[in-house]
Amino acid sequence: MGNQLRRKELQSLFFGKKIGQGMSRKVYEYEDPLTGAVDRAVIKYEGAVVAGAFQNVTEWEIWTWVRGTPMQKWFAPCYSISPCGLYLVQARVEPLRRKEWPKKLPAFIGDLKPENFGMYEGRVVACDYGTGISAIRTSNKKMVACNWRAR
Repeated sequence: MGNQLRRKELQSLFFGKKIGQGMSRKVYEYEDPLTGAVDRAVIKYEGAVVAGAFQNVTEWEIWTWVRGTPMQKWFAPCYSISPCGLYLVQARVEPLRRKEWPKKLPAFIGDLKPENFGMYEGRVVACDYGTGISAIRTSNKKMVACNWRAR
């Protein structure tokens, strides 16, 4: 069985509709095969790695670093990652409305595009942090003013 057929079979089992796309990843609703629910998580598929940027792996590593710390509140939780990092399951967020864009965020969050953030459990979180986070372990934790880059 070819790799393309394996990928399509996996996607037909777990993937709902495509809801987003970035430079190297596509984001799909995660469709729970047992319940059919699609509202709690997304699957990020990294099909073509661009210039060595393993965004799924980077997000997973960042999540493992911040989980259980005060910084956790700024990130959409990651639930699971495939062994090679091609698939990442992450909490689903609601898109931010312009009036919800925060005036300040921690200094370590750098890629300030509104589509990289969402609402999760009543708070603003980064949901696309595979490229826009500076050295989180050593960076400044203070809050800084946001300069949003809207499309």
